[in-house]
Order: sequence, then structure tokens, then C-alpha cells
Amino acid sequence: MRIVISFSLFICGLLISSCGEKAQQPPLKIGAYQWIGYETLYLAQHLRLFDPRAIKLIDMPSATAAARALRNESLDAAALTLDEALTVMQFVPDLRIILVLDHSVGADALLAKPGIHDLTELKNRRVGVENSAVGAILLDAALRAGKLQAGDVALVSVATSLHEDYYQHDQVDALVTLEPHKSRLVAAGARVLFDSSEIPGTIMDVLVARASVIERREADLKALLAAHFKALAYYYRHRIDAIDIIAAYLGARRDDVEGQVRGITIPDLRENRRLLRGKAPGLTATVEKLRGAMQERQLLFMKLDTEQVLDGRLLPND
Repeated sequence: MRIVISFSLFICGLLISSCGEKAQQPPLKIGAYQWIGYETLYLAQHLRLFDPRAIKLIDMPSATAAARALRNESLDAAALTLDEALTVMQFVPDLRIILVLDHSVGADALLAKPGIHDLTELKNRRVGVENSAVGAILLDAALRAGKLQAGDVALVSVATSLHEDYYQHDQVDALVTLEPHKSRLVAAGARVLFDSSEIPGTIMDVLVARASVIERREADLKALLAAHFKALAYYYRHRIDAIDIIAAYLGARRDDVEGQVRGITIPDLRENRRLLRGKAPGLTATVEKLRGAMQERQLLFMKLDTEQVLDGRLLPND
């Protein structure tokens, strides 16, 4: 009898262990780099608005690194600019945009040395820009505003991490850059000649995930999106405290973060539903316009089927 009971307990133990292992899935890995528009995610983490055993935010050194990790499946989801998301789609056809994190309304800008006072003075000058759709689109709009063409300036390819170094060592006369580099360079005397507020609705950041990940981890992704909107609500109710939390994470001063925040808008739940849900989601036209611009500038080398890219199913219903 003792043997039968022991064997039964052994089998039950195996079953319980198996069920426990199944329930304890590895945490969902969400990649993001330090950009003011992504800080609601880290604010949510700080406020314990999601279970850290189910969701893990991973600091990435750059957007390029985040995109690469998403491609090789080291990440389950990532915060990227919309153009980066379309670039990744060439390698991950089932990529889905599940949340619009922010719109740039001044956080991206064309800066110039103090002696350059307007866009027309950029002719025959060295203009630094990263080889990305965001950089190309903002520069193209700035040149058109100054009645210039790309051939009128000497383009210098500069990675984002080197923006301040190139400017400070006089390797460029002007620079297409973004926060936090923008604020630091302006504090050092750079002039803002053009910024993203002049092309509203063009530059934005999104959260993306594979359709296969959405299928497997729907509940966890829903929890993450709900936490994002709760963190956003906390920001509006307790702005100073939220700014201090974000500043501590970024290693920045409160005034610096305040300045960076003014350069973005964060769509609320209602706006996200408008952009991502329904038979004709509001973001569709923006995606198509950006895809066309990227193809025209040869920033995409494959045809993209973006018909299914917008997915608002994970957004909270209330």
C-alpha cells in the first residue's frame, strides 16, 4: 500500500511541476532605448503597474540595436519610430503596430551653428544627418522650406550617438538631430532652423510585436498597454513626481526633461483607437505616405504589404 501511495504522490508531483512550469512562462521581453516618448513604459515599471515576472523592459543602446534584436527574436516587442518599424517589416512580415506611443512636435530638429540664421544660408554647407527615413524626411521638408535641394548642401552621414561630437568638433555646419541631443546642443548655442512641429503627424513612435507573439502572449501585451495608459494618467495627475521619476531614469535634470516633454505629444486611449482600429484606421494614410517616401529614397529594398500592419485589438476597452 505504501508503495502505491508513494508512486501516486510521485505522479502527482510530476503533474504539479509540469503545470507550474507551463504557467511560469519566461517574461515578455520589451526593448526600448532612452527616448522621452518611451518613458511611460519605464514609469509604469517604476509604479509596478505590471507584473515584472510576466513583462521585462530591456534597455537598448540604440534604435538599430532594438530593430536587430527584434529581427533575431531576442525581443518579443520593441518601441521604434514608424520608419524603423517599416524597415523591420521587410524581415518580419507579420510585424504589427499595437500602440502609438508619441508624435514628435519639435523633439526632432535641424540645428545650425550660431552664424547661420536661416535655411537659405545652408547652401554649400555641411549638413549632418543619420541615414534613416526620419532624418531624410525632416531634412527634405527643411530644404524645401528654404527653397533648396539636396544637391545644394554637402550631406554628412552621422550616427545619432555621434551627433554632439560632430557638432562640437566642427565636422558639420548644421545637423538633423533629436532629443536629448537637441536640448544639449541648443544650450551650447545651436540655432533651431526647422523642427518636427512644422510637419505635424509625420514623425512618430510605435510599439510593435510579431503576430505570433500576440497570439501566444495576448494577455501580457494587453497588461502592458493598460499599464502604459495608467502611467500616462499618473503623469497628468502627478506631473512633478512623474517628471522626477523619468529624470532619475534618464540621468537628467528635471528642467531638461520638462523641455524634452514639450517636443512630443502622447496619444491617449481614444486617439489610439482612432489610429489603429476600425475598417479605416486613422494611421493608414500616414503609413502609406511614409512607405512611399522611404521607397523613393531607397530606404526600403522590398515591397511591403502593410494592409494588416495596424492592430488595435490589444488596446483597453475602457
